[in-house]
Amino acid sequence: MVISALHSPHLHHHHDVFQPVDRHVHDETINEGVLRRQESTDISVSVATGTATATELATPTTTVAASASGSATATTSIPVTAQTLPTIPASAPVLPTPFPQPWDSSIAQNFSTQSCYNFFLNMTNSEDFRSCRPFGLLQNTSDDFADFQTNLTALNAIIWGTCNLNPGVDQCTSNMATFASSLQSACAQDLTDNNLFSVSTLQALHAYSLTQNAGCLNDPSTNSYCFVKAAHNTNPSDLYFYSLASGVGISNSTTLTCSACTQSLMSLYVNALNANASQLTELASVYGSAQALAASSCGSTFAQVSTNPEADKSNDASNLGSMSLKILGTSLASLVFAFLFLL
Repeated sequence: MVISALHSPHLHHHHDVFQPVDRHVHDETINEGVLRRQESTDISVSVATGTATATELATPTTTVAASASGSATATTSIPVTAQTLPTIPASAPVLPTPFPQPWDSSIAQNFSTQSCYNFFLNMTNSEDFRSCRPFGLLQNTSDDFADFQTNLTALNAIIWGTCNLNPGVDQCTSNMATFASSLQSACAQDLTDNNLFSVSTLQALHAYSLTQNAGCLNDPSTNSYCFVKAAHNTNPSDLYFYSLASGVGISNSTTLTCSACTQSLMSLYVNALNANASQLTELASVYGSAQALAASSCGSTFAQVSTNPEADKSNDASNLGSMSLKILGTSLASLVFAFLFLL
């Protein structure tokens, strides 16, 4: 894997030097894309479909200091599973400043071309990108987002912030489509070379609307976000389903909670695949195996088989080593450098 630390996009890029990668060097694949908590007993809730999706899932204690700007952060030494599950804010909470962004600590500098490198710097500095707070990319590439998962109150505010966008989700979906088109032009050689960073980012841009809707699903019975509830559960399996959109499969040995939150999430996935599986190839590569596991564990009507023949390409566990595990491995590796590039 070719990785070197690059300062956060909003820092001083003029000090960075672009170095093309050897196109014969292949990115390393890791066996597990997600650091998983120890599974516990099954959990079940009653929930309906909600409105409008951390590569590091953990239960350690954390200390998050309050900023001078009054950002909604807190200090806690309570394990996340023992914290009180927060409800969806009735009014705008205090959000951290700056708000977490994709690649907020470092970017893997493994581009084939200068034009692709420049595209990523320009995109991540753009207000049209930053104001849209893409949940899928935050989940996979933001160190701050991973850190906030140890503090449910702070995480709850972050999810609220991703679900209440000043441009609006329709405008942001249009923005991401524009970035996707530009990426395909600026990173044409990188895509031809199957450069993992570019390929997976293109997939995430295509999946923007889907992952935003997934992140904003809520549980009316507790008036809480499903993602926050999944982070709170002692059984982390509900959280694994959020990584399906990035092509990270779920082990057949996983004990599922069969929660209605996960059922709603799988419904979002299958509807998106039925409509446009060709632009959601990472989800398509793992949905079939996840659907089979869910149907086996939770009943045949829990998750539907996609009617799109492009969607069900994963009816065995072999796809757990899919392409996105590599990008998640890259983001995990970038955590090693995170302390050097704090916001």
